[in-house]
Amino acid sequence: MVENRRPRRPAILTPAQTESLVGDIDPAQESALAHACAWAILNVSDSTFGPEVIQRLHEVIATEGVDIIAHIWARSPEFTLPGALWRSYLFHEWCVRDLHVVTRLYELGLQEYDLGEYETRHSAGSLNALLNELEHLFAGQLTDDDLENLLLWTSSVMRIIAAGNNPEGSWIEDITDPLAYPVTLRSHALVRTAEELERSAQEAAHGRLE
Repeated sequence: MVENRRPRRPAILTPAQTESLVGDIDPAQESALAHACAWAILNVSDSTFGPEVIQRLHEVIATEGVDIIAHIWARSPEFTLPGALWRSYLFHEWCVRDLHVVTRLYELGLQEYDLGEYETRHSAGSLNALLNELEHLFAGQLTDDDLENLLLWTSSVMRIIAAGNNPEGSWIEDITDPLAYPVTLRSHALVRTAEELERSAQEAAHGRLE
């Protein structure tokens, strides 16, 4: 069961922390680092992140939380692995922080949304289950074989929550809020993010998500 907690603004790796993981990184290599960290979360090594570095990364995440590296993904294009992880991370953090609000929107959405076959299979009681699965993802407990289904699942739940929008206005509106990003600011933005994750899932299914 996901506990209600206050999320932190994604922390920035200090030079010492970055060096302890992958050595001295030039700012120009931020995109490459974002991709390397994203694949490392899924236990896929490359020339930057070998198995030992991945293990150290997971140890840091276990101690500090995935917040410690999430900011690295923030400027990644939407149809890339780090871009998909960033959107999933923001959605997860918003749900955990405002679980009561999101649960209510989800329940309303189930009443309003015209569920397709996929949403029907995953809708009932799936919000907490999805959040727990996202936690497993960010803890490094999943692999790239799990990615397509998880992104589709997240996309479907986002659509359901967006359909539960109500006149009381439960969306984040304060632009200084740590989670005030396009993913969480408005219901139509959540639908757009759901579409992006769905396309990312399709790319993952064909081995083209990079």
